[in-house]
Amino acid sequence: MSMSDTDKAIHDRVAHYIAETRFPFPDQTDWPEGYQTIVNAGNPRAAVTFRGRQHAPDIVVIDARQIPREIGEVEMDVRPEMVPRITTSSMAAPMIPESGVRHFFLYVPAEYEEAALQFVKNYRISLAGLRTFAIDDDGAIHIHPVETPGHAKDHRET
Repeated sequence: MSMSDTDKAIHDRVAHYIAETRFPFPDQTDWPEGYQTIVNAGNPRAAVTFRGRQHAPDIVVIDARQIPREIGEVEMDVRPEMVPRITTSSMAAPMIPESGVRHFFLYVPAEYEEAALQFVKNYRISLAGLRTFAIDDDGAIHIHPVETPGHAKDHRET
């Protein structure tokens, strides 16, 4: 199922906002040198591969050797058809040794919080963070952390 033009515009705007404000956070001091955040939303430039399946996640953080270090996906809803690409994104992200989860973040509209929680549980999606997003009446984007089994420092509201 393809997105409407309105949903696509919202999706791309949210993906760019997340990349600019969370990868890294503006005050983050431990962002490794050489890391680059690539936004594929609207213009795919960096793909990942898992078990022969290639996919361009919405947000890919690569290191100086072009190896993916963090991956983010922005979804406009939650449905079973997402499983192959979400699994590809999750499994292409490196494992966080301290937590044993993949360095993968999933962002969904606030009204899909419960569905997303069930989705990651049902399909055993390894992730460092599940987030919701909302756009207020003034057009400001807000990110709400739902679960953060990765690093506690990533559990921030914006």
